[in-house]
Amino acid sequence: MHYFDFGDNWQNYSRFAFTPEKFLAAKKSLLIFFKSEQIKSKKVIDIGCGSGIFSLAFLELGAAEVTATDINPKCLAATQANYQKSESLKTMNVPLTLIRDDILNSNLSGYFDIAYSWGVLHHTGKMYQAIDACTKLVAPGGFLFIALYNRHWSSPLWRIVKYFYNLSPSFFKKIMIFLFYLPVLLAKCFVTRANPWHKTRGMDFYYDLVDWLGGYPYEYASSEKIVNYIVSQGFSLIKSVPATVPTGCNEFLFMRK
Repeated sequence: MHYFDFGDNWQNYSRFAFTPEKFLAAKKSLLIFFKSEQIKSKKVIDIGCGSGIFSLAFLELGAAEVTATDINPKCLAATQANYQKSESLKTMNVPLTLIRDDILNSNLSGYFDIAYSWGVLHHTGKMYQAIDACTKLVAPGGFLFIALYNRHWSSPLWRIVKYFYNLSPSFFKKIMIFLFYLPVLLAKCFVTRANPWHKTRGMDFYYDLVDWLGGYPYEYASSEKIVNYIVSQGFSLIKSVPATVPTGCNEFLFMRK
């Protein structure tokens, strides 16, 4: 079975949907959780960097250095391309380190002031092992920011949909995207009472839908379970934001004691 190519989707997002407005939205979303002084002059790692939008956002917000990692080389290529397109970042001359790395078999070492991983660890196939690997990278007094899929009664059904999507030939994948587009759009309108095309964090509805249908392996957990698990490893919860839709991502900011 061929798993979903996240890198291909992130490269398409970068080519066709990544705009200055979306980059600004990404930076604003970080400041919902972090104070400016908690980012400035800090050492950051972005685990599963995707398009690199948040690696670049941390740089523009004053991080001393950012390490962007991903298992998929296409994601690293997209991150590098987006970095090269940014005139402000090139002027700032802040180092961006790109590393191909599997968080489940990581070669990373050292501590970071901020370990950031949004919507990644639940796609590794071993979510709690991936969480453990992330916690080990956080310096004492440093921050761990993760976002993970919320557990819902429909979650097992979505796992079947995702599994079937990844087994399907490319033409049927396009049919599935077409069939799910309107129902998911309407469901988001109904649940959030907001414009589904106006995405937070600089994301894009179409590429998010492709990511959602294809994102397999697929794991999930309740907020309570995640908080209890990470607090037991010597962290304190600073802030959490529940998913805006039932199967969306719960966001957590922890600090290592």
